[in-house]
Amino acid sequence: MLIWLLLTEYPPTVHSKSYHRQLRRQNILGKTIALLLTMQIFLIAFQAKSRIDQGNSSIESLIWMTQQYISVLVKIRSLQDKREKNDSPKLKSKR
Repeated sequence: MLIWLLLTEYPPTVHSKSYHRQLRRQNILGKTIALLLTMQIFLIAFQAKSRIDQGNSSIESLIWMTQQYISVLVKIRSLQDKREKNDSPKLKSKR
């Protein structure tokens, strides 16, 4: 759900070409960040499986995996907050 919010686009408005280029770059950057965070989550799960295969208990691996996921979720939330902060002045200027 959080990654979907990073990929969400706002409806287009009438602006200059440079503004649209900037939005396009930000959109590509947002999608790249979302992809990298998704890959990080996948790698955490893969590493947890490897830890279990190496003899760590399932509970220890689950605790480790949860700790790793929390740091990813904190990064996602930080990115959401930055995006909302950056978007709020734009919304005010449109009114």
